[in-house]
Amino acid sequence: MSQPACGLSAVELHRSLFEPSWYNSLLQEQQVAYACAAEKVYNLIDSGTDSNSDDSYQGFAPLLLRSSFHSSGSYDHGSGTGGSNGGTIFHSAELEDSQNGCISTATDKLYELFHGSSSIPLADTVVIAGVVALDTMNFPRMDLIQMSGGRFDLTNIAFRDRLPSPDDNPMQQFMEQYNLDTDELVALIGGGHEFGAAHGLCSGYVGQWTTSPLSWSENEFFPDLVKDDWEWYEVCTYEDGISSFTVIPDPFANGLPEEEEEEEHGEDHDVCAVASNQEPKICEEQAVRLCSIPDGSSYSPDNPPCSPLIMRLKSDFFLKADPELLPSAEKFAVDSNLLAEKFGIAYHKLTHNGLGRCGLSGHGCGRGFDCSHKINKSTGRYKFSACVGSRNNVFGGRRKGGQGGERRRKRRQQQRN
Repeated sequence: MSQPACGLSAVELHRSLFEPSWYNSLLQEQQVAYACAAEKVYNLIDSGTDSNSDDSYQGFAPLLLRSSFHSSGSYDHGSGTGGSNGGTIFHSAELEDSQNGCISTATDKLYELFHGSSSIPLADTVVIAGVVALDTMNFPRMDLIQMSGGRFDLTNIAFRDRLPSPDDNPMQQFMEQYNLDTDELVALIGGGHEFGAAHGLCSGYVGQWTTSPLSWSENEFFPDLVKDDWEWYEVCTYEDGISSFTVIPDPFANGLPEEEEEEEHGEDHDVCAVASNQEPKICEEQAVRLCSIPDGSSYSPDNPPCSPLIMRLKSDFFLKADPELLPSAEKFAVDSNLLAEKFGIAYHKLTHNGLGRCGLSGHGCGRGFDCSHKINKSTGRYKFSACVGSRNNVFGGRRKGGQGGERRRKRRQQQRN
């Protein structure tokens, strides 16, 4: 059955999703356009459309949320480039980044819903989708993630190799890259992993982080993470979707593991290859809890070793193994309200990084204006950018009238005389 036409009534219905000062500054038709964009995402989620049949739940919200993470996760605070502003997550060159496995399932759906709209840039829709997804999954601090729009869609730009690796310590790079503090970084990772699941053919990892992947739980990720009954496996997934599990030593048994160079998948995995009589498509290491899996056993997506299969990534384990991150993880394990607060702050910061910039991968400047970038002289890092005109007017047109204009006219007259 087709959905009824969206109109002015949607503005009041969905107003709370948007940052008030920005939303109230829009023309009425723009307010309707953004509210109706949110309505389309709600309808998609409510329709029961499934993003992946290889998990234990049916729904689209977790993948929409993940897509907003990946779209915004290309931002680099040092250079001021990347992020959701620019809509580059819709470009094939960026979607082909190995860290963006199966994100195209979401971006294709958003493109289908919004392509051709003259009112909403695609760059804004991916953030709208993330905010709506959090609302449908009962995130308790929606007041902290109200979005502002105004992003721009750009062509012929893609950002690759900027996303966090599931195998590495996130602190080493991404606090600075995303302009987050320690609590915010830890909350962003753990809070994001309250939802959804990993799929072997998408990322190489298998299982879900919590028992309620479609809802913000009563703080399940961190209390489970700090427990010590996790078992480690190398999981190899094959083209037919079968995954084999090989027991491996705990990589954190002797403290923080050294980072390893990425290896080509399908090589040096003889044990896995025997199980499926073919080379694996991808192999990754992950931890599993409360599930005894026989060494070398194999399972199809519709017959996992446990249901649900609760897992953690290496990057999750760094949150408790790194002494600089552990205090935050321990705080969140006992205080779900604090976790929701810090996650909301961090998510808003992540999705709005680079929103107001000009040039780089932001919007351009009008005639008579140049994009001026402000750089921190002591660090050399990007601070902000502004459209500056010949009269040094920022983010606006030329002044008309007033005492300043009169004084300038008098000076010009005196010069001519």
